Amino acid sequence: MSNLKALAVSAYRGTVTDKTFSTIDRMYSIGKKLDQSLSAINADRTRTDTERLPLRNKAAKAAKAEFDSLFNPALAEAVTKAESLERDKSCDLIVGPDNVVIAQLATMLMSKNPTEIQKLAAADMRFTRALNMFPAEAFGIDATMHKNTIDRSWRALNPEKAEAMDAATRDVDVLMSFKATVSDSFINTAIEQTEHGMKAAGRVEV
Repeated sequence: MSNLKALAVSAYRGTVTDKTFSTIDRMYSIGKKLDQSLSAINADRTRTDTERLPLRNKAAKAAKAEFDSLFNPALAEAVTKAESLERDKSCDLIVGPDNVVIAQLATMLMSKNPTEIQKLAAADMRFTRALNMFPAEAFGIDATMHKNTIDRSWRALNPEKAEAMDAATRDVDVLMSFKATVSDSFINTAIEQTEHGMKAAGRVEV
């Protein structure tokens, strides 16, 4: 079963959305079912190794099709959600009709030291927008601190949105991780190995 045995699906319960947990559980089941099918085919001593190759290939391709039909829409939905939340964050940081006030606050921040800038940005979204309005050098700080201060401040002032963004990102990461283990490392390898074997044996796919 390759690296599938190391997958502890239950460990992801509560760390990803319920929908994604259900998806990765089904993705794992597809890999497990294929592993059992391949084992059964290999145990069939009424056929030679060469005769078993097309059967293993067919089982692996069926698993691949089933996996992709589950994974592709799930990933697309998770990515769309993550991108939507990222756009919401960008909108939160855009200076609106109060641009004159925000510019004044930015001027105030330019006279503060880094610690004071961080405190003010974390206390009021207007200061966060002001910090985002100008590049790092305008405030006498480096680009990393500028970016991190804006991000931390936005998160502190928008905790629900931040949690939703983190959840969406985790969903994408976990889905990709399961694809790498179940599909890329196991299912695809089974397809490639059987096709190589069939080619070497002069067999055609059935």
